[in-house]
Amino acid sequence: MPSEDVIDEEELDAEIDNGIEEMKMVVEKLLLPKVMRKTKNLDDFIKFGRYTVLVLFLAEFVCLSTLSTMIFMIYAGHNPSVVGCGDVPFDRSLNGTERCRVFRSLQSATNCTPQLEYQFKSINIEFNLLCDDAIHVKTSTMMQMTGVFLGALAFGQFSDICGRRFLRMWFGVWCSEVV
Repeated sequence: MPSEDVIDEEELDAEIDNGIEEMKMVVEKLLLPKVMRKTKNLDDFIKFGRYTVLVLFLAEFVCLSTLSTMIFMIYAGHNPSVVGCGDVPFDRSLNGTERCRVFRSLQSATNCTPQLEYQFKSINIEFNLLCDDAIHVKTSTMMQMTGVFLGALAFGQFSDICGRRFLRMWFGVWCSEVV
């Protein structure tokens, strides 16, 4: 006869199965709720209504105005070609620097009107910034782009530190005082 201290192999398998089932229940109770949490998405925070549409629409205007400013700066400083002065056409074989030199000497002597060749009317044409004077438009464009770059760096970091809401309120107050 087997002694009572010896466990039957079938009883041992049954106890192991019961232990595994108990472990599964513990894991399900403790770990699964943390692992299988409902993922949050934008719909949990924002209800898509008229106010949301208005905010998104106004945000598009801000992006559009910034984009149009950047694109304008690309084309604003287009330099026209000086092809003559008054009734005197310049030789087409001259390069831009030589044409400008001839133009300056003719304009100072005769005060002639420049003949220009261009694809579209730019600031240079409108304000008669030709040849060496065109550098003023390029310099202002460069300064504006540098300001945009430095402002994005500085105020991006500042808004991360202080918060965007605070920065918007501060900037709004500052603009209302300046304007």
